[in-house]
Amino acid sequence: MSFTCKDCIKNFQSKYNLERHASSCKGKPIITDFKCNNCLKLYSTKWTLQKHKNSCKSKDDKIELLEAKLTIERLENQLLKQNNSKTINSHNTSNSNNITTNNIINNYSFYGMEPLDLSQKRFDSIVEDKYTYENYIKLKLVSEVILKFLSNDQDKLVALLTDYNRMKIKCINDKLEVETHDPESLINFCRKSKIMNDKVKEYIDKAINEPDKNEEISRENCIRTEPKVMASSLKSHRNKFLYKKKKVEEASIKFIEE
Repeated sequence: MSFTCKDCIKNFQSKYNLERHASSCKGKPIITDFKCNNCLKLYSTKWTLQKHKNSCKSKDDKIELLEAKLTIERLENQLLKQNNSKTINSHNTSNSNNITTNNIINNYSFYGMEPLDLSQKRFDSIVEDKYTYENYIKLKLVSEVILKFLSNDQDKLVALLTDYNRMKIKCINDKLEVETHDPESLINFCRKSKIMNDKVKEYIDKAINEPDKNEEISRENCIRTEPKVMASSLKSHRNKFLYKKKKVEEASIKFIEE
């Protein structure tokens, strides 16, 4: 907690220091050349600036924190719209849902997670657009379809990898609910996709004239149907997922410190 002088805007770490300062305050904003280039904090002496630099977080961390806070604000606005559309009769249920949703926001948003449309319809639209014959024979089901499905409109992967060995992945759906996916559930999307099944039949027929592609085709079909192979393919892209260790810690930015 900081105590700010209303006359010169200088911050103090205790009320006692503020009161001591008040007796000599000239009522003018503090002008100082001792500014941290990373976080833009101002200091009254070169010594306090140097002391701060030893533990200063980088500017990139603050930008990441700002992005995380904007994500929270976006989620809260979406939640508010949903609550306004509910009837009075469902008030008690809404309160329960609010608690659950707020927990989701608090626990996951700082990792970079964002709401996604995780419907079969969206999955099929990605298949229609990305699952070409070239991507099929180059084993790009995961990179061009699955990862796209778990990414936002800016192609940023916003799914959290919580279990590397089993490739357990947590996502927030467009109803602000947490969904857990793994190789088996992702394969189910493939199985249910009529567009994908039709394309695969077409591609297999086309590949008859390219016998040198048989090994790639066999491998691609295994990715679509066998959880262990799907998991192996997902692991090759593990560094693209969000991790809990990347959580941005809350930070307090002050104008000037004693």
